Amino acid sequence: MARAAPDVDRQTGIRQCCLAVNFCLHCALNTTPHRTQNWTSKEILISSQTGQFIPGLHPPRNAVALVQHVSVPCVRFLSGPRPPPGPPLPPPGPPSLQQCAATGAGDAMNGPQLSEVPDDSELLEPFVRGLRRGALRAGELRAVRTFSRGFLVKFLRARDFDVELSLKLLLNYQRWRRESPEISRCLSPSSVLGLLNASYHAVLPQRDHAGSRVLIYRIGQWNPKDWSAFQVFRVSLMTSEIISMETETQRRGLKVIFDLQGWSLGHAWQINPSLARKISSVLSDSFPLKVRGIHLVNEPMFFWPVFAMIRPFLPDKIKQRIHMHGSDFHDSLSDFFSPALLPPDYGGEGPAIDDMCQDWTNQLLQSENLLQQIAAHPTADITIDPDNCLMSGGAGTEQFSDG
Repeated sequence: MARAAPDVDRQTGIRQCCLAVNFCLHCALNTTPHRTQNWTSKEILISSQTGQFIPGLHPPRNAVALVQHVSVPCVRFLSGPRPPPGPPLPPPGPPSLQQCAATGAGDAMNGPQLSEVPDDSELLEPFVRGLRRGALRAGELRAVRTFSRGFLVKFLRARDFDVELSLKLLLNYQRWRRESPEISRCLSPSSVLGLLNASYHAVLPQRDHAGSRVLIYRIGQWNPKDWSAFQVFRVSLMTSEIISMETETQRRGLKVIFDLQGWSLGHAWQINPSLARKISSVLSDSFPLKVRGIHLVNEPMFFWPVFAMIRPFLPDKIKQRIHMHGSDFHDSLSDFFSPALLPPDYGGEGPAIDDMCQDWTNQLLQSENLLQQIAAHPTADITIDPDNCLMSGGAGTEQFSDG
């Protein structure tokens, strides 16, 4: 007898499977739930020529059917009554990084998941290439020929790996640097050493419960007769440039405590609408850091006109993260920060604020060379060699080519 053509075999197999499934459903629907008799295994065969059941072999009424082999015209019925239904299975969780790496599913991960991926992971490559392509095609960056991977990842993390938003942030950052040379072109800690030595600013040595960096600015330590608002702003920019290179800070962002005790009219006169706009731009859409919270303590009444000048430039998301604590702030501040984190002056149990300020001043002074390279570089794309902590503007960069 001639063998059936492959298409006929395939159609027969499909018909057999359909019959088997229908028969299984029939058995399941006609199961008597109160019967507990054990049945022996039996088989029912389906003719490969007619697609009909072979008489003489019948399954028990309460048997559970299982298709054993699709390629063989046979359905095996397992003995015993139907087991009671088990608890519902939990919904599947997100794939692990190893699973995504094995399947190339990086584009299926969301922003927070991608943020946890190491900088050198291949999962980030499509996003890095997309941002590099957009940046090098931007007219205002036409003279730039390279962007390092670490530099681009910093902007991608700040916008949860949305390439379009990351490109907008990168262009805003470059535009802000060009339009604010009085701030961005002189990132020298030694030039504001007197202000730093007055215990004006500290970065707390420990992160908070969410992993965010915590910064403190003590406005009362700023003498407006000695230091302009631009010089004071440089301190903030220098700190931001340094901590933005930290992978954990890129992921968890920062929180700021502004201690406004000692705020005077002399301080208020230093803040004009132009500077207010520059400050709000850094807080919102011109720097690759996530601002997770802004806490004001000891704010006097004549601070409000300055705040009213800055507030309209802030996006709603940042406005919702501003917390006013007043002069009786110890209890309310502890709702956001652990006492072990804060210095005693702020209701905490950590090191003294003066010691914290001095430690961060030393850190800034040790980073003088790095900060000057950032200020001098056309795009501030400075790469740090993790092996010897030497900074270089060209190491680790990649040339992009459309071809």
